[in-house]
Amino acid sequence: MKNFIQKILKGNSTQQVYAQISNEPGKGINSKAVKKMQDQLLAGMHQNDMQKQFNAASQMLIQGDYEAAIKANQMLSEKYPEEKAECENSIGACWFFLNEFEKAISHYLISKEAGMDADMIEDNIWESAEAHYSKTANTNLLKKYLELYPDGSYRKDAEGLLKI
Repeated sequence: MKNFIQKILKGNSTQQVYAQISNEPGKGINSKAVKKMQDQLLAGMHQNDMQKQFNAASQMLIQGDYEAAIKANQMLSEKYPEEKAECENSIGACWFFLNEFEKAISHYLISKEAGMDADMIEDNIWESAEAHYSKTANTNLLKKYLELYPDGSYRKDAEGLLKI
């Protein structure tokens, strides 16, 4: 991880790192590892006020203070409208971790409309639909995924769960 952090810090352009945050073994990066990575990155960066505000909002999400992270990202989206896509994506992640999957999808779609990476949004929406189904056996979000992405990357998975 140290070499990865050094490589990012040496670059002269904006870098974004996406990972699934989970404390379940084998399901992504745990929150402690994410916090450590973020601390290392922040220690090597010079930040302006905007970056500090976004990093504070990210910390809230990483630490599981989802309601505060939602409020912070709403405020940041209003203050920095050019960052709406990132803010809405973070709000969607908060709702996902609160098991409010329909709200998560709603914010992911707003994020997509605001310019967030379409493939990442499809992944986020599928993850929400699948989690909703596994927790409730309700198929409505699987169907919504198929409506949004009839030829999507997870079409066969959705159809398998729907027994189509």
